[in-house]
Amino acid sequence: MSKIKEKTFPANVRATIPTLDILGVSGFYTTVEEVAAAYNYWIEYQKGSIISRDYPIDYDNIPTYTLKYQVTVDPDDVPASVKVAIAKIAADFYENRENSSTSANQELSINFKSLLAAYRKINNV
Repeated sequence: MSKIKEKTFPANVRATIPTLDILGVSGFYTTVEEVAAAYNYWIEYQKGSIISRDYPIDYDNIPTYTLKYQVTVDPDDVPASVKVAIAKIAADFYENRENSSTSANQELSINFKSLLAAYRKINNV
């Protein structure tokens, strides 16, 4: 099963979508190369490495761009423990729906985290 999604990022945030999955870029930037250059410029600008301020950054109005990307996931490839964790999380939200306004911003409990821990992707910095 393949889906096309869109996600918007400000120029000072690195896109978390793999380049190979990106189908198109729209908004202030129109190519993946422009997005990468803008992010690098932002980092250097904040460090003070860039002396020339030909392209000053308005901190209140940072430009954004939208990535259109493809997500391909076969439901049969999803591990059983992930499906169980999703079902338990949905059941927990349903059981606690009266308190949803306060619990929506809370972290998952250790029970859910332990079910999903083996599938956590950790970025090397």
